Amino acid sequence: MKKQLGRVVEMVSNRNLKFLMAFMLVFALFAGGFGQKAAAASSTVTVKVLGEQDEVLTEKQVALADNKTAFDALVKSVGEENVKIEEFDFGKMIKEIQGLAGTDKIYWAFYANGVSAMTGADSYKAQPGDTYLFRYQSEAPKDKVNLKIVGKAGKSQDYKDVYYLGEPNAFQLLQTVVGPENLKFDQYDFGKMVTSINGLASTENTYWSFYVNDEPQMIGAEDYTLEPGKTVSFVYETFTPPAEEPETEQPGLEAEKYPKDSFQKNLHEVLENIQTSGQLGEWEAIALKQAGKPIPASYLEEVAKRVTERNGQFRSITDYERYTLGILAAGGNPENFAGYNLVEPIYNGDVLKQGLNGVAYALIALDSANFKVPANAKWTREKLVDYLLENQNSNGGWGLNQGAGSDPDTTAMVLTALAPYKEDGAPKPAIEKGIEYLKNLFASSAVDSSTATAQAVIAMSALGLDANSNIIAADGKTLLGFLASFIQPGGGFAWKAGQEADALSTQQGVQALVAYHLYKNGKGSLYSLNLADVPVDPVIKPAPSGQPVQPAAPDKQASTEKEGHRLPDTATDSYTWLALGFILATGGGTVYLLRRKQQA
Repeated sequence: MKKQLGRVVEMVSNRNLKFLMAFMLVFALFAGGFGQKAAAASSTVTVKVLGEQDEVLTEKQVALADNKTAFDALVKSVGEENVKIEEFDFGKMIKEIQGLAGTDKIYWAFYANGVSAMTGADSYKAQPGDTYLFRYQSEAPKDKVNLKIVGKAGKSQDYKDVYYLGEPNAFQLLQTVVGPENLKFDQYDFGKMVTSINGLASTENTYWSFYVNDEPQMIGAEDYTLEPGKTVSFVYETFTPPAEEPETEQPGLEAEKYPKDSFQKNLHEVLENIQTSGQLGEWEAIALKQAGKPIPASYLEEVAKRVTERNGQFRSITDYERYTLGILAAGGNPENFAGYNLVEPIYNGDVLKQGLNGVAYALIALDSANFKVPANAKWTREKLVDYLLENQNSNGGWGLNQGAGSDPDTTAMVLTALAPYKEDGAPKPAIEKGIEYLKNLFASSAVDSSTATAQAVIAMSALGLDANSNIIAADGKTLLGFLASFIQPGGGFAWKAGQEADALSTQQGVQALVAYHLYKNGKGSLYSLNLADVPVDPVIKPAPSGQPVQPAAPDKQASTEKEGHRLPDTATDSYTWLALGFILATGGGTVYLLRRKQQA
């Protein structure tokens, strides 16, 4: 985690908010553009009562007035006469529901949105759309995660072994553990943006970011389904403004070329690092494939498992796009993968909700294996190209969405997407203007991160331009040489000079080196991935037999994400909050206290 805390996001003032948003977009801490604030949801909640062996005794939706609790929802759903309690100083303990009474060996536990609550039901403030489970249990569920909330100066509050049922997401975990009354957020069409946690508010230059096992995530917290044993972290981070964007081209000296021998050595080290690190996602798979390295069979097996578990439906359009690319790289067929077509949702999905990178990667994914797109598709190639061209800014760059200024990351991604169309009438001058924008930006030292540099190298390589030339230079070096300056011992990439290597910077850095290698060898774009003659059909390993199946908490968003194109939820695809104390009775013995932690 420490190495990630050193990351500083580019931007501060409202004028520069676009850089912050662009950074978050690239790292998917925001996987989507801003929209207008959405209207408040209805005050309806769902109550589910599970008896012995998890049979459903009651499942009902109830409407609640403001400032009501989960206990009020229970009473309203089953009737006051069917709930018996015992009063303590800390609140109400539920002793019996619908005739089932707690004993020394079995008790009533309370779960908010599938997550074991840290408070009693009478202390948990009801939130619109919540699902409350009251479970008659003799032991906690088998699945558990850890939660870490890191505030100012790295002060951490840790919650170990938080039990859950079904498939709650990281946002629900955080809200349940911290308590909804300690969290403030704004609701947008793409999801929730956290504004304050226990009084620790996001400011003009601070935000909350989202990690799993100390790695920043490529999706938002509400898009991340909890996985047993993982540690979910929310970290209060700071960013600083970059240099002002140049208005005119900055003159510079001839850039120092990066030696061929050094490049080959670095490429070998970086690929070896990827192969031995155990970090294997879509972007690493693409790099390995294009470098002629083997991709472990476990990659496709894990993707198949995730696709199957989610019935081929994902909230973010970029999930379909990156899985399409990763599956192709590993030898699979994304049009028929684990029984699902992951390509069709791209050309018939909502590619706009995640800003221009959703549009750019839609085009990249469709062109990667020249997939056929029906003429009546919602998004044909022509429509995607036209949309990108229409949203180019006057300075030649592209930004996160309409109204956002240009940034180097989005500009490079769009250029990569437009590369196959570089000789066409309208794209050609737009590409030339985009390259000129990047040239001026790097020449003025306005870009100081490896990730923006890596995206520029990928774009230039796709366009058939030499990144080891004077076309774009930075700090007296060619673009390739500038990227190499971020390589650390062991083959990883740092995000900025003076920092340690991290996974996100490394996965983009290795792609850039491989992209340049392909360019030098006349093998085309990084994302040119032909469909295998005989696609690999991954084996989905069944769950161990004899394991009890936990009931899934009803998904409060199911009706709104039928097509799986929903976007992230907090500031940075991130979320925000601080800690909340446990409400436990003092006295009564250790066993009682442990039980009380799980009881309603």
